[in-house]
Amino acid sequence: MASGSMIQILPGLARNYGISGEQVAWINGLGGALLNVAGALSASVISAKTRAPVAYMAAALLNAATLVILWLGPLQPAVYFAGTVLFLFTIGACYALFTAVVLEFLGNSGKSGSARYSIINSLGNVPVAYMAWIDGSCSERWGARAASGADVILSTIGGSILLAYFLTHGKKPENA
Repeated sequence: MASGSMIQILPGLARNYGISGEQVAWINGLGGALLNVAGALSASVISAKTRAPVAYMAAALLNAATLVILWLGPLQPAVYFAGTVLFLFTIGACYALFTAVVLEFLGNSGKSGSARYSIINSLGNVPVAYMAWIDGSCSERWGARAASGADVILSTIGGSILLAYFLTHGKKPENA
């Protein structure tokens, strides 16, 4: 969920939606960077009382929902732009919330904190690699919509399971 692997796939899908190379450069380049930043900043409005894993999984499900536009919408430029803009914004929020999950998991980690943070953060990049492969393989085999469809299905299933887990297995109150 929320691996962001579609960032690597979206430029290749653009021609199926009638998007030019120059338009891809803007939306997936500078525009994408600004949308990621805006999404990351938007994560700061989430209450500090919300557990990081719950916020992250909710954002991951929202991110998957943005890809439904590309999966089920017509192969037209407006659909590509709408789906891509929403995806890039929400994935920025997911990146920020993933960092919050890692920091919550580490807690007060002492001297080994930086090494443990780096290891956990690196492991978080594994899904980027395998989801890019899955999305790309689906696109090659079944067409442009299959990449986003595969991402939606896998992210929704995984995100729903983990969100249910985190909602039912919350932290014990510190004063209990």
